[in-house]
Amino acid sequence: MGVMRLGYVHVRVTDLDAAARHYRDTLGMKLTADTGSARAFKGWDEFDHHSVVIEDGGVGLAKMGLKCRSTDDLDTYERRLGAFGITPARMSKGETLAVGEGLRFQLPTEQTVELYTDMEFLGTETGTLNPFPAPRDPAA
Repeated sequence: MGVMRLGYVHVRVTDLDAAARHYRDTLGMKLTADTGSARAFKGWDEFDHHSVVIEDGGVGLAKMGLKCRSTDDLDTYERRLGAFGITPARMSKGETLAVGEGLRFQLPTEQTVELYTDMEFLGTETGTLNPFPAPRDPAA
């Protein structure tokens, strides 16, 4: 049972274009989605659709997603959260960009935490069988 890893962070920024340039040009992340008011990015060695979402309008963490091993884990966390007086809500596939079904709850600091088991798979820029250690064409 358990959370396997931090899946993504979703942050608010005051200048979407400047922040997008930073994630793309400075950090070398790949743009995977642009909804107009938000942009999603992933690293070249990541399999899932995104690991960072930036959204126009403010500053700071809006939500984060924790990738869990199985739907049984989601059921367990739902019971445990309830025991602590937290009322989680089930989320449907697609409510959050490229994320499957899951469980959502609010922290006292008003950020949202989403627990999920599945995210759209995009693959890596390097492959998995004896991969080259970096993208062969970083401009792509």
